[in-house]
Amino acid sequence: MKKLFFIALLLAPLCGCRHHSPNTNRLLENVDSLVQHNHLDSASALLEKIRMDDLTNASDSAHFFLRKTQVLYRLYKPIPSTEMIDYSIGYYERHGMAEKLADACFYKGVTLYEQGKAREAVVCIKKAEYVAKKLDDIDIKHKIYENLFIMNEEAGETALALDYAKKVLTLSSAADNKMWLARAFNNIAVAYNKLNKPDSAGVYVRKSMEMLAYIPVKERIYILNNLGAQLIPTNPQLAKTILLKVLQIEPMGAAYENLATIYMEEGDTGKAGEMWNKALKTDNRQVRVEVMKSRFAHQCATGNYKDAAATAQQLMALKDSLYKSRMENNIKSSQIIFDNMKSKQMYERNIEISILLILLLAFSFAIVFLFFRYRTYKVKGALAMDRMRIRNFEKQITELEHQGQNKEKEIEALIRKKEKLLDKHRGILYDGHKLYIGIMEGQTTVLWKKKEFENFLEYYRLVDMEFMDMLELEYDELSSKYKFFMVMEHWGKSDKDIMRIMGLAESSIRSARSRINKRRSSALA
Repeated sequence: MKKLFFIALLLAPLCGCRHHSPNTNRLLENVDSLVQHNHLDSASALLEKIRMDDLTNASDSAHFFLRKTQVLYRLYKPIPSTEMIDYSIGYYERHGMAEKLADACFYKGVTLYEQGKAREAVVCIKKAEYVAKKLDDIDIKHKIYENLFIMNEEAGETALALDYAKKVLTLSSAADNKMWLARAFNNIAVAYNKLNKPDSAGVYVRKSMEMLAYIPVKERIYILNNLGAQLIPTNPQLAKTILLKVLQIEPMGAAYENLATIYMEEGDTGKAGEMWNKALKTDNRQVRVEVMKSRFAHQCATGNYKDAAATAQQLMALKDSLYKSRMENNIKSSQIIFDNMKSKQMYERNIEISILLILLLAFSFAIVFLFFRYRTYKVKGALAMDRMRIRNFEKQITELEHQGQNKEKEIEALIRKKEKLLDKHRGILYDGHKLYIGIMEGQTTVLWKKKEFENFLEYYRLVDMEFMDMLELEYDELSSKYKFFMVMEHWGKSDKDIMRIMGLAESSIRSARSRINKRRSSALA
């Protein structure tokens, strides 16, 4: 079977931030610079110069442990525990340092993965992914997505692996990084090949080949192997040449397996067997499974049933081991659980924000309501005071008019004062005065709205305060329209007149009286 391989990623560094201890801070800044320029041995030597006594504050300690873990991991040196990076994670979580937190979670994840703790590892990388989503740092997102591709690909979760490979491609295109693009194309080809989509895989292998010059020599073997695998059906001789070139650079189990396929098609079973034997020496159990499948099929086809039975037993044991390992490290369920947990946290957070917004809006509405109530009472209080003054002016005017001659100037002065107060309350008393005069002159209320009835009544209080007070005392919250109806009756208007003025039918007159009477009985009860 043709075997395509993904490219092992090259980890991208992140720069550190400034701390407080000048000496240690300067050394850590130098480490950051060395890591950034990929001088890992020099960075490691400099880290060895920093003693634990030099770490005088938590910030320097967190920074030191992060860089120590990063350098050890990238130099392929053993990291016996995660205590150092756990300290960094705790510090960056407490201080809300998202970029450093994402980096620390990432290195804890890849460290755990190297220790064979895939389920714990993927949770750490997922945490790094969620933290990094809020960042503009393409480098850290790239290495997170690329590692999630690798973890899912190795665990047999090919659909998830393809999703992450496409995310890597998007970032690589945005960064216009040719090496990233070559690896992204290659990894997408691997995923499509495992999903039994050879045509799609071939498209991305060719895209990756176009970027081959940007890939370090040791990494080129993965792309060349994939190209050789793709060429086996159409150009086996060229495929053989490419695969042999791969083996000249470095022995590779998948390349041996692909060469065995070519030799079998050429009828060279001895050479094919030799390639299978070399392929079986790989640590990659998936490659060994594919080799055993091919060898079992050949043994059955040639009638070698005794060896076929032995191969079948080995194949079953290896597949069981691979299956058991994947079940023990079921990273898909871990990712689903983590995603669901984050979705629940986000939902609960949104609920909390919604409740807070509702409370703020309710509080705002209450403030506005109280303000308008206060302003309304203030306006009504001022209006009541001015009504009394207007009535007083009208009484004085009436008395002066009864006194006869030589009172014109005093009367004019009082009228001006009265008009000034009416004008002050133009929206109520002034308009009410005009409506009052209109009714006196035979106009109707057919086009009136609630506001017109209210303004009329406010002005009429100046004319007949005793009657208006009676309406409020003896009747239980009559509407402004029913109060106007009572004023018309108080004026002695006939039902016919009221029907004309208010635009009512005879049945409406009876209904109005009935409702008014109910209000009176309720108030007097």
